Amino acid sequence: MGLSGPHPLSRVHDYVEPGYMGVYVLLRDGKERTYVGRSDAGLSQRLIQSAAAGEYSYFWFDYASSERDCYLKECNLYHRYNPPDNTVHPAVPPGANWRCPDKNCEWG
Repeated sequence: MGLSGPHPLSRVHDYVEPGYMGVYVLLRDGKERTYVGRSDAGLSQRLIQSAAAGEYSYFWFDYASSERDCYLKECNLYHRYNPPDNTVHPAVPPGANWRCPDKNCEWG
């Protein structure tokens, strides 16, 4: 996966173009990936909202080409890092009937 980072959260607008969809990983210390998320519309705005809720300092991100691509990338990050601040598996967008790509996942 082509994640870009780590970048300081204070510079989200220097790295993330507005209006794009994508995935992100938040970190407090620049090393441990503690939260994984996605935005199907405005990545930079969603990243800032999520970061404010958890006292994070750094982020990694990647753009996605579609809502399905965004969901699949988020699932892959979720299973790769098992982030402690994510309490539930990534949600499928309303109306979609997609499955998680991880073969060992109950959502697969």
